[in-house]
Amino acid sequence: MDIPKLVFKGSKPGPRLLVLGAIHGNETAGPAAIRRLAAELEARKIVLTAGELTMVPVCNQKAYRQNTRYVDENLNRVFRKHSDPTSYEQRCANRLTDFFAGADYVLDLHSQHVDGQSYCFAQNNSRKLLDFVRALGPECIIFDWAKLYPEGDFTTESYAESLGAVGTTVECGNHTNPKTVDVAYDTILRALVHLGMIPSESVSKPNLEALNLYMTKKYDFQAGGRLAKAWQHLDYLPAGAVVATLEDGTEIKAAEDSYMILPKLTDNRPGEEWFYLAV
Repeated sequence: MDIPKLVFKGSKPGPRLLVLGAIHGNETAGPAAIRRLAAELEARKIVLTAGELTMVPVCNQKAYRQNTRYVDENLNRVFRKHSDPTSYEQRCANRLTDFFAGADYVLDLHSQHVDGQSYCFAQNNSRKLLDFVRALGPECIIFDWAKLYPEGDFTTESYAESLGAVGTTVECGNHTNPKTVDVAYDTILRALVHLGMIPSESVSKPNLEALNLYMTKKYDFQAGGRLAKAWQHLDYLPAGAVVATLEDGTEIKAAEDSYMILPKLTDNRPGEEWFYLAV
């Protein structure tokens, strides 16, 4: 499977950063930001002074051409080596995991279909990871994602961590908001500055302290279910608030003061993630 990548090398040794775009084919901010930066590096408007930068503009090629989230299944739920791949995304994962070899840091750029702040995921509380994530300038850091997937968390972050690399996923904003591309672009630059790969004046420093949130619940969609309202990402939910109602009338309520995480408002499929809650 041919998945193009772009490689830039600095004049001095340094960290090796891998940047991923369009793990989900309808999330186009990552590819646009990567291509913008690649053009500036090629024109030497930005100079990579140290280390090695590898960027994959479009990870899920077929879904990107179709402008769909995925072809057969969610690539960011099957991201590992497959000895006998049975789907297009499993074949993608087999190719993409090759690019992780030797990477010290992995930055996976995403966007979402609802409005909301930019945020990063952190797999653990290691100082190295938290320093990296905070340097990216997110408005929120979300912890404990993997705890909601006891059967196995097969994401780009988890795969990076399994290899001893530092990895994070950044949700940069709404799919269709032009500013989301700017957020993705600045996120890459801040990663490069933090790692000492480009001059520090290349991008402004983050000017706010990120809110820390901890995942507590995952709800999968059931046929006939409906949300109590068109929730937005990071909407506040006081304890007892009705979040959704199932087909039989059962209400899902917030057990404690919580925040809505990644509600899926449309194109819900039974058994797939519907929304999450965090505190």
